[in-house]
Amino acid sequence: MRKNGQSRYVLGLAAATIAEGFRRQLAPPEELAPRIRAVVAATGETSYASGWVDGRIAVLATGQSPVQAAEVPHGYSGHVHARATGKLLLALSFQAMRDEYLAPNPLAGLTKRTTTSREDLLKEFELIARQGYAVDNEEFTEGLCCLAVPVEGLGSCFALGISVPSERFRADFEHYLAGLRKGARLGVE
Repeated sequence: MRKNGQSRYVLGLAAATIAEGFRRQLAPPEELAPRIRAVVAATGETSYASGWVDGRIAVLATGQSPVQAAEVPHGYSGHVHARATGKLLLALSFQAMRDEYLAPNPLAGLTKRTTTSREDLLKEFELIARQGYAVDNEEFTEGLCCLAVPVEGLGSCFALGISVPSERFRADFEHYLAGLRKGARLGVE
């Protein structure tokens, strides 16, 4: 921090160094970049990868499609209970890890569809674990649905997801699921 000409405190040049260090700290494994690109190519939708970082589930990388629905910023780790990748990673984690995460994080209602009951969320985790994918049905943002699958070959620590306008999501769900699963297997087959 330094004072500018109007005697106000502003960020100094060192802030850029700190920001770059933070970006590198959240750098995803190299294996995720080609998978994200494959999902964008297969689905035509914005894709992203999330993973566990220091006990939080954070967005680690994104891949842009020509028609962008919405983007959760790199490093974002809030409202995991309302995001497909977050729900998937919690559903696939050990119960102690899940409980440790959920204890200090309230289940805030972001939209009228957001699950705010821990009991309901735990039931959803059981379904997610059985089916192998998670859906955010306008729970994080009105008018937007997301779908997530685990990344194969990297344990249950990473997930690939897409964000799609709701109407298009419902019409092409099977296509999106197939594209995500193909991207998640990339390099494992």
